[in-house]
Amino acid sequence: MVRALLIFGILLISCKKENPPTGPDTGESINYDRDIQPIWNRSCTSCHSGSSPSGSLDLSAGVSYSNLVNVISPNYNVWRVRSGKPDSSVLYHKIIDSGRYGGKMPPGGSLSSDEINLIRRWIEELKDTIIRPSLSTSGNDLSLKIDYQRQIQPIWNSRCVSCHSGSFPAGGLNLSSGVSYSQIVDVISPNYGVWRVRRGRPDSSVLFHKIINTRIYGGRMPPSGKLSESEIILGSFSSTLKYFI
Repeated sequence: MVRALLIFGILLISCKKENPPTGPDTGESINYDRDIQPIWNRSCTSCHSGSSPSGSLDLSAGVSYSNLVNVISPNYNVWRVRSGKPDSSVLYHKIIDSGRYGGKMPPGGSLSSDEINLIRRWIEELKDTIIRPSLSTSGNDLSLKIDYQRQIQPIWNSRCVSCHSGSFPAGGLNLSSGVSYSQIVDVISPNYGVWRVRRGRPDSSVLFHKIINTRIYGGRMPPSGKLSESEIILGSFSSTLKYFI
């Protein structure tokens, strides 16, 4: 009898060790590398990795966080992951299959309810570092550091370069990758005689007035349709240039 109980106890211990962790206990902060990255490793990186990842989204360890958090999706022009707001995040809608942003991810199956809840908790716990600008915003109090090539240039690529590129760009302004920054930052607009982008002063920048359509400097840009709210927030990067450079 004692021998049977001992064997049963060993089996219980073995089974417990084989069960993978489902994340931190309620009240314990989520650790991205420990709790979230393994989900991508198990279910996503077979497609989202390498030199040409699906959707231009690499979820490999070491790069996935910076490719997700407060980054605009080039496919949907909204946040891949919006800090603190899972319901405003493409990634969350994809894993719950809301249908708002295309098909479910991963396409070959579903994440478990524990994994989905863990990802939602992680997004909710992220500090919301996106600052909503106004025309009276001063750059002196802002702490957001924006990566121009990763967060701003994709907006120009998807919404502006069809007109603002080539040998004769519209308005004499080339927004192509590699030249756009030097074309706008602390550069006087030949059309209006004021700054295209005034360092630290969105309210004094032609670009910001154009994208929010104040009509102080002509019509809205892009002319075919306005930028999304999330793009406009990033488009006010002139507020934070002194932190960005």
